[in-house]
Amino acid sequence: MIIGITGTLGGGKGTVVDYLRDKIGFSHYSSSDLLIEILKERGETVDRDGMNRVANELRANNLAGVPAETYKRYEAEDGQSDVIFEALHSADEVEFVKSVGGIVLGVTADPDIRYERISKRGSVKDDVSKEKFIEQQQREESGSDDVSKSNIFAALKHADFILENNSSLDDFHQQIDKILATLK
Repeated sequence: MIIGITGTLGGGKGTVVDYLRDKIGFSHYSSSDLLIEILKERGETVDRDGMNRVANELRANNLAGVPAETYKRYEAEDGQSDVIFEALHSADEVEFVKSVGGIVLGVTADPDIRYERISKRGSVKDDVSKEKFIEQQQREESGSDDVSKSNIFAALKHADFILENNSSLDDFHQQIDKILATLK
C-alpha cells in the first residue's frame, strides 16, 4: 500500500505517519528529510523558508517534485513494503503518488490549534513567531498560479480522504482506522 500525505502546516501529518508506521509497520519517506539533506549539502541554513525554496526548485525541474525523488529512493531501497510519502505540497505531487498506485490523505486543523502544535513541537522548521507562521501558512497554502510553487489547498482538493484533526488523538486515530478499513 502506498499512502501520500498532504495537509496544512501543523495539521497532523506527522501524527498520521507515526500511527501508520508504529501501529501497522509502514515505511516512511519524508520530504523534510530530503530537503534538509540538500540544504546541508549546499551549506545553507536549514529552516522552513530554505526547505520551501529547494522544494520549489525541484518542482520547477519536475512537477512531481520531492515525492518523485523519495519514490526513487523507495524503489532502490525496498519497493515492496507499505510506504508513506510525506508531505505533498502541490496537486501535481498528489497526482504523482496516485500515478504509482497510491492514495492520498489530506490532514487539516484549525489555525490556532496548528500554531499551538508547531510551537510545542519546536523543530528546526517550526521555531517561528505567530506572524511568521501566518506568513508561511499563507505562502504554502494559498500558492500561486505557478504550479512549481507550494499550494497545499490545491493538494488537499486532490486528496482521496480528508482528516480533520481538531479533537482528541483517539478521535484522530479512529478516523485513520476508518479510512484503512475502506481500503482493505
